[in-house]
Amino acid sequence: MRTRSARVNAALALLLASVACGAAGCAPSKRPSSAGARPPVDPARERTGRVTTTVGLELVRWHVTLDPKVRQSAIAKIEESGAATRVASDLSRDGIVLLRAKTARLGEIAALFEGPRAARRTALGQTDAFADLATVELGRDFVVFSDGRPERSSEGLLRLAMRGWCFPTVDAAAARIELRLGLTPNRLAGVSLDPSAARERMTDLPGRRLKLELAADESLILLEAPFVPSEPEKGAEPPALPPPTRAALLFDGRPFPDRALVLVIEPKFADILPGTPAVDPTARDDVNEQPDPKPVDASGDGATSEPPASGGERP
Repeated sequence: MRTRSARVNAALALLLASVACGAAGCAPSKRPSSAGARPPVDPARERTGRVTTTVGLELVRWHVTLDPKVRQSAIAKIEESGAATRVASDLSRDGIVLLRAKTARLGEIAALFEGPRAARRTALGQTDAFADLATVELGRDFVVFSDGRPERSSEGLLRLAMRGWCFPTVDAAAARIELRLGLTPNRLAGVSLDPSAARERMTDLPGRRLKLELAADESLILLEAPFVPSEPEKGAEPPALPPPTRAALLFDGRPFPDRALVLVIEPKFADILPGTPAVDPTARDDVNEQPDPKPVDASGDGATSEPPASGGERP
């Protein structure tokens, strides 16, 4: 009986609430219309202004043999065969080799390293913010071999970072790559929980910054110039080894202790340029004549080697 009275009271309360809402002019609830709503924004498009699913950069990690003789021989054979050419840069002062390679010959190049044990692909897309390719912690007064001589390094996180994007050109398409080698100091005393506090930024090593462009059929390979010690004379003690280069610290034994890391940056240009309509050569010129298409400006908004706007450079 009590249960029945409770149900009756609940029904009366609901009826009174409906009457009151009608008197006040309440409209029945409706699902919001999507006719004038803004479509969901692709985070990649919001950040760079371009869709990055088919256009942009892809990072491939090869884990090759750690044997320095095999790697040194592979680099020599790659250059001799014409599959890649060496890029001159100040990064070589720290043992970093840059090779401008033909993308179609990457399989041939990989085989010269006795075959990578694993290859991992990461889509970078159109990235105007610097992303780390390899990092390693350095202790206080750590000695590295740089520019042909030992030197003491500051304490902190050694970082090899890059950013890059693809853009159309008058002829086809190209990719812009920027590399930087620097250090983020360890300053635990300066750690703050305040989100508005300035974040510690990466400090470039002097001259260790590079900008280059890749053609549509090219990729960029980054690896260490391995040190091969000379063979000691019979009965003599082996020569003392120099300190490791920054490249050796970044590429050797990471993450596999018996493997060396080789980085390959491959541009992707699918659908970067609009299709060209076919013209019937038998048609009359006065009927099918079309105005000259607007040429692509390689330095304008439509095609640029400058980074897509997304709030400026970040470490």
